Amino acid sequence: MVEPISISITALSLIKGIVKAINAVKQTIDSFNTEYDKLKINLEDLIPRIESVKQFDEEIADLSKNDRLTVQRRTDMANLVKQLNDCRKLVDKCTRLSFWKYHKIDFYTEKLKACNESLNGFVTRVMVADIWEMTMTNRRVKYDCSVPEPPKFTVGWTEPVGELKQKLLQEELPVIGICGAGGYGKSTLAKKLCEQVKGRFKTISYISIPRSPDSPTEKKEVEPLDWIAMFNKLWDDLVGGPKPEFGSADGAREQLKQCLNKRKTQGKGMLVVLDGVWSDSMLERLVIGTPGLKTLVTSRVKLNGVNWSYPVQQLSMKDAMDLFRHHALLHGPTSEYVDKELVEQIVEGCNCQPLALELIGASLKNKEISEWRTKAESLQKGQIFDEYEKILWPLYTSLEDLTSTERECFMDLSSFPNNIRIRAAALMDMWVHTRGQNEDGARPYNILKKLADRHLIELFKRTRNETTDLDKSFGDLFVVQHDLLNELAVYVSRKEMPNKRLTVKQGDAFRDPGKEKDLISFPQIVSIYTGESINFERIDVPFPHAEVLILCFSSNFYCLPRFVNWMANLKVLIIANHSMAAAVLSGLLPSGSLKSLRTVRLEKILLPIPCTLMEPFKGVQKLSMILCKVNEALEICPGSDIQIMFPDITELEVDYCDGLEKLPTAVCNIVNLQELSITNCPDLCELPEEIGRLSKLEVLRLSACTSLESLPDSFSKLRKLRFLDLFCCSHVKDLPNSIGKLHSLEKIDFRGCSANLPDTVINLEGLRDVICDEDVKTLWESVKTKSRRPRVHGCKDLVNLNFLK
Repeated sequence: MVEPISISITALSLIKGIVKAINAVKQTIDSFNTEYDKLKINLEDLIPRIESVKQFDEEIADLSKNDRLTVQRRTDMANLVKQLNDCRKLVDKCTRLSFWKYHKIDFYTEKLKACNESLNGFVTRVMVADIWEMTMTNRRVKYDCSVPEPPKFTVGWTEPVGELKQKLLQEELPVIGICGAGGYGKSTLAKKLCEQVKGRFKTISYISIPRSPDSPTEKKEVEPLDWIAMFNKLWDDLVGGPKPEFGSADGAREQLKQCLNKRKTQGKGMLVVLDGVWSDSMLERLVIGTPGLKTLVTSRVKLNGVNWSYPVQQLSMKDAMDLFRHHALLHGPTSEYVDKELVEQIVEGCNCQPLALELIGASLKNKEISEWRTKAESLQKGQIFDEYEKILWPLYTSLEDLTSTERECFMDLSSFPNNIRIRAAALMDMWVHTRGQNEDGARPYNILKKLADRHLIELFKRTRNETTDLDKSFGDLFVVQHDLLNELAVYVSRKEMPNKRLTVKQGDAFRDPGKEKDLISFPQIVSIYTGESINFERIDVPFPHAEVLILCFSSNFYCLPRFVNWMANLKVLIIANHSMAAAVLSGLLPSGSLKSLRTVRLEKILLPIPCTLMEPFKGVQKLSMILCKVNEALEICPGSDIQIMFPDITELEVDYCDGLEKLPTAVCNIVNLQELSITNCPDLCELPEEIGRLSKLEVLRLSACTSLESLPDSFSKLRKLRFLDLFCCSHVKDLPNSIGKLHSLEKIDFRGCSANLPDTVINLEGLRDVICDEDVKTLWESVKTKSRRPRVHGCKDLVNLNFLK
């Protein structure tokens, strides 16, 4: 079997050879020249895709063969080399064909056409599926190792980047730093520098260190979210392959150092970026200190352990004005109605702070001049505060015109660790049950969009392409927040609603439960994030008003706190594991008191979960399992069917779950199920015949289930099905003939699916929208149902690889 790395090298060599041969052709057979041009375009389109695959191959080279790709994928890649070899031979024959052998011209023209069609099909279906699966393989092994992109528009960084680049490449400076106040652009400068030097280093590992939810003015030293998780990431980025079990941060650093010393990196070195280091003690524990390894550190204070540090200065007035004008859309003739002095007042009120300029500018674009004056007056009030509040004040004023609901939703972000991607669906699940939002997700999404438009959050879509998601699915949407904005959310929440949200972190202790009982009895949202389990033995308060519980941890084992079972008003339970491997979850107690629970989200948990359930979760309507490891069967508890545990469930989401080869028949017994999403599960190869029992099912997503080969015949019994997502199901060859019986079907996502269309598709009376590849758009446009022609959305780029960054 051809190995991935060698296939990439061989394929690139063949492609370049064929293109060179075509460029050298000196004949005048017009039909050949036309096909040569098409062939050259197809081959040149293949080059960047194969180079991307080659890069993935190199990154996961230490994985076992079985973990890299499925047998089918390796077979597909071997077929690519065979196609390219055949293509090369065909081009050689055509170039040697004399023009007087006219009787062979048509024969070889048809051969060239077939070659073009074959390569085009491979690019749009198989090749993209290979990249998709390799991407998912890479995700399972690495933890966001790519460097985040800097903002598209920046000012004043040319000279600092040049100076930092010069210092970084000096051998005698193994650790260099960037220091400055919050919001001054330290992270942006680090990302711009990485952009400049990425060709100088073999590997760049970028670690954003979560900040404590406490104000920086508090003196106590707070442990980071999880030391082991950071060293796991460093191991994956710098070493790769199987890693030892780390018992402690010091032990992990020593093991990593020994491994890197043995390798003795030659040529290009490696770079580690530690973004947001709090103290010298933290820096000392994270710096590995081995030849060939450079460390770049960003910090709000100047650290003693840094060999050389660049102090980020306040922007010049000119640069600050340019940045503000850009975000306020003040350029050209549109800026004439705004007085220059007023703009200067606002910029000065923002202390020329890049983050504040971005937020305030975004909040003022397209607003009346009276609102500009009001904002300028508000910003002047910030001069009376201490240094920390003076930094936060310009950011605080950007919240002024948010509605009360939008303001509360912004404060809800304080319940999550910063510098960690938050799944937008988790936030919207919270808001559906705590803010009275519509359950279709439309209004919660509008709030997210407004916060993003105001630059209070960044919406990161791990997008498949830019096509609108017609079924309102938000599974690929993430929220990222600047650490200073997260501090602002904490600050505002404590100032305006001190008892509504409670955050417990590693190192916290309730030393006097009697005194703290009143304080912790009232929160609506309780969030607990730790390295491993906290000792909750002394917390006996049932949190009677809590509607949301967020448990974030980094551990291979986690025991739920006992008080979960006493939270009678709990509506949303989110359990998120941020370690590298799926965690064994224990402590799931009898559910009789959790009668208000409606949504459960499990992230990176080993299934099935050992438990001793006495009663089912009768009220739960939505169950999401993300990045979970499925062990033998999709059961939450051994010996207990999912439909028994969750009898009222209407929505089941399974995303990026390893080991799920066949959907358990038990799922087909959930009679009230309306939405079933099984996405990015490359091991899924079969759906049970009993799926036809889901008589109330309206949405079925099977996107990127790349091993799925067919749909069962009982599929036709899903008479209420409105949306079918077969995106990137590249090995589904045929749709069942009975699909024509799905009269309620309104939308189909058919991108990257090579299945043949049965004649019965003309019976899909309700079909309104079809999303498909550009090359089969005309085929779908020819489909005319009894009532109408569907709207066909053709897509040229099946996968946008930018989502990997």
